[in-house]
Amino acid sequence: MKITTWNVNGIRSLKKSVKCVLQDFSSDVVCFQETKISRSQLSEETALLDGCTSYFSYPRKQSGYSGVATYCEDKFMPENAEEEMRVDVTWIDSVGDLDCDTNIDFEGRVMITHHLMKHNDEIQRLAVINVYCPRVDPEKPERHLYKLQFCQLLQAKMHEMCLQGCSVVIVGDLNISCSVIDHCDPSDEKEFNSSAARKWLKSFLLTEVEINGENIKAVDAFRYFYPDRKEAYTCWNTKTGARLTNYGTRIDYVIVSSNLIPLLSSCEILSDYQGSDHCPVTALLKCDPVPELKVQLPPICTRLWPEFTGQQQKLNSFFQKAQNLADIHDKELSSQTFTKNKPPEKKNKQKAITSFFKNNSTSAPYVSSTMQSSKITCDKDLSVLSENSSRTSDANSFVENGADDKNSLVNSKTNGTSEEWKMLFRGPPKPPLCNKHQKPCVLRTVKKSGSNMGRQFYICAQPVGALSNPDANCNFFKWATTPKISSLK
Repeated sequence: MKITTWNVNGIRSLKKSVKCVLQDFSSDVVCFQETKISRSQLSEETALLDGCTSYFSYPRKQSGYSGVATYCEDKFMPENAEEEMRVDVTWIDSVGDLDCDTNIDFEGRVMITHHLMKHNDEIQRLAVINVYCPRVDPEKPERHLYKLQFCQLLQAKMHEMCLQGCSVVIVGDLNISCSVIDHCDPSDEKEFNSSAARKWLKSFLLTEVEINGENIKAVDAFRYFYPDRKEAYTCWNTKTGARLTNYGTRIDYVIVSSNLIPLLSSCEILSDYQGSDHCPVTALLKCDPVPELKVQLPPICTRLWPEFTGQQQKLNSFFQKAQNLADIHDKELSSQTFTKNKPPEKKNKQKAITSFFKNNSTSAPYVSSTMQSSKITCDKDLSVLSENSSRTSDANSFVENGADDKNSLVNSKTNGTSEEWKMLFRGPPKPPLCNKHQKPCVLRTVKKSGSNMGRQFYICAQPVGALSNPDANCNFFKWATTPKISSLK
């Protein structure tokens, strides 16, 4: 069984169709995070695909936010699926001292599919937990508690399922870099390791729990194969071009229960796959499907949704039909009125431009006569103008001494206008060169609220990266505009 996880950062913003993406991965189970789609926005082309079933979880309170989706090949069709992590309270007490509420709103962050697999002629149960863990917002302290509650429930759910005789695979975006090696810029190591979420993840991967006479713990599949590999990242800041310099973090995981280690064949980061600010992670388990077993579709499978089975129509479809009927009726009435009251007129065909040149000979006398009359009128105006000028020459003689000043004033205005036009057509000033690379900088605008909001500045055009990387941003900065002066009222 091949399992792939990928934070798509909006399933509707993918450059490829979901069908093409699934073909690229060629996986049995594909898990997407941050789909940012609600049920009403889900199209049939995305929900229903030949050869596989899909399961969507989306937030009920906020549209276009969070969301996860799991696609399963028909040969590994799940026998059950759920989008909540309801856990027995005793397991919550066993994983920490935090008072965790099992009724928290999961915001469309979880999809659990239960599968049957065969290994060494033995049928086993497998649960794939697709998760999108909350991100800690420094400006919202309540989100810290929410994230810890979510993580604690995830750990408790894994232990509970193992107690029920199920092997577990947790895939998705945890929004946590576990160790210093998983972060491009960990800064102070002591401060880095003081994060509560990071402490939880390390504890989760180290803690063993005795279940049915066997010690079970969670295993980071990638680090199981590559414990010391550096710069193995899964997420980058695409706004700063950090992917070009591989200046990122590893926050996407495949975590398996330790009883699956004998089946774990590989785990790879597909860093070259584009389409999001994250890249996919894939893992391979040495197991086979159970072909002779027919499984009933889980109730939350999209194939059973009324809108995709013809049992339910959307409300706007009724208005659309009514509008179409009204448009047809109006067109029929207008056409009938037109034929009764007004006879049809023949449309004049548009003439080709060559027809105007062909008629040049006929229009020439008209042009010449017009020019002749214009010349006569012009001569009369000139004679009147010369007569008036001779009458007023004596009256204007006293301003002869100031004529030079007047001409200089006109010339200065003309020169100023021409300079302004030159500046306009010359375009904006050339950007400065950065200190390290001696390349033109890029112009940016401050969007953060404050005294400098809307002010423009120049920075190095190179992508953000480590200071040791010669091709990375050199931190050049220069203001392009003067600061705003607030007027006192």
